[in-house]
Amino acid sequence: MRDSVDQLSVALWYETIRHQTKFESTYQIEKYYEEKFGSNNSSNYFRNKWRKYKLGLHTPRKELIEQIGNEIPESATIINHPLWPLLKNLDSAEKNSHSFIAQLSPKVSALFFKSLLAQKYAFYYLVYLNDTLFTEDSNKILDCAPLDSICAFVIYSRLDKFRQRDALRLLYMALLIFGVECHQSGMIHIAIGLFEILKEKIFTKATWIDEEYKSFLKSKNPDAELINIYFNTKTYDYLLQVQILNSYTTWGRPKARNKRKTMRQILKGEIFEDLLHEFYPNFEYTFTEN
Repeated sequence: MRDSVDQLSVALWYETIRHQTKFESTYQIEKYYEEKFGSNNSSNYFRNKWRKYKLGLHTPRKELIEQIGNEIPESATIINHPLWPLLKNLDSAEKNSHSFIAQLSPKVSALFFKSLLAQKYAFYYLVYLNDTLFTEDSNKILDCAPLDSICAFVIYSRLDKFRQRDALRLLYMALLIFGVECHQSGMIHIAIGLFEILKEKIFTKATWIDEEYKSFLKSKNPDAELINIYFNTKTYDYLLQVQILNSYTTWGRPKARNKRKTMRQILKGEIFEDLLHEFYPNFEYTFTEN
């Protein structure tokens, strides 16, 4: 069975090409690129090669990725993004974090390195995570390309176990922003696919509990001891949050130039403060009575 991460990366590559070229059908895309870059000049376009790309069932050859990447640079960036190998081997995040970070955009990777000297030796020196990465610097990352911000926050969550809950909250924000951009581009199924992968591999296996939150819940119910918090957000919940965020981004600030910044401001409660809790993940709590 094909790996879900490989399947999603190819499907997103295909959807990016479809969105950029404005072709209305898979047949049109296949006909155009097989005539232009195909290995032969056959007029037979019924091999369904591109339908397999659409479904993520077959990985395009490297040469084709490069050729189309020369026309649509974003397509090559997406299919070669470090997020995919990271998700396939999360245990490598700690060991190879420097390599993953170095492949992100300069703006995002720079936030990980403490000086120009550290950047020069980026493969050897990594910044210790500090509060700024979870406060003002997180705003800058959320304003970047969603795959970059998602990858960054996945790495955050693996590097800093003491701030894992904060990193996961930022990761969920980035995933909502990604969902809105997919929704606006007619590829919401891609966002659903990434949500389900992150839910399975990260959200449901992570530590969402910390002492501060335990104390808060204890104050509300002194007779109960919190055992654990489980991520319990369903696909429907995620889709509803994406739709709400999209509505307030497009209707609330229709003239905003930076849509990602507007979304980040909504998610962090900087505007439309009363909506802040609408975008929290859903959780299941388990207690033991004293």
